[in-house]
Amino acid sequence: MKNFILLPILIYLHLNTTNIFAQADTTHKYQDDIVFMLEKYFAEVDKKNIDGMFEYFAWPMPLTTHHNQGKVYFMKSREDFDEVFNLWKESPSSNFHRTELERVIVTEIFKDNLFWNVADVIYSRYNDDNKFLTKQRVTYYIRKTPKKGLLGLFKKWIWDWKIYMISNIEMEE
Repeated sequence: MKNFILLPILIYLHLNTTNIFAQADTTHKYQDDIVFMLEKYFAEVDKKNIDGMFEYFAWPMPLTTHHNQGKVYFMKSREDFDEVFNLWKESPSSNFHRTELERVIVTEIFKDNLFWNVADVIYSRYNDDNKFLTKQRVTYYIRKTPKKGLLGLFKKWIWDWKIYMISNIEMEE
C-alpha cells in the first residue's frame, strides 16, 4: 500500500524536476566574456586612468556617451576622448573610490549576430571608507573587434570586446 501512494508522488516529482532542469539556458553566449571586459574597464575607471579606459573603446569607430545632464558627447578622436574624460576626472562625478557591478544583462542587438551587443548594467559606487555613494543604471553598447597586430589578421576568433556607446538610464523606483 505504501508503494502505491509513494509511486505517484515520485512520478510527479520526477516530471517537475525534469521540466525545471530541461529549461533552455537564457544566458548570452558571451555573457562571461563581456562581464570580464567590463570588470577590467571599471578597474581603470576606478583608478581614473584615462589611458587605460581608452583601450576599452572601439576606435576608430566614434564613441558616443550620454549622461544624466542630457548632454551627448560624440568623440571622433583621441583628443576628443581626452578632453571629455579629463573634464570628467576633475568633476564631482569622479569622486568615488570603487565601483561594484550589481547586475549585467547582455543582449544581442541584431538577431543571430552575437558580435553587436548591449550590456544593461547596474552598479554602485563607494568612497574610500567603503560608504555607499550612488547607484546607476547604464547601457554599454559593445561590439567585437579584431585584435591589433599580426595575430588578429590570421585568426578570426581572436577578437576583443570594445565599447562604442554609453548611455545612462533612469533608475526605476
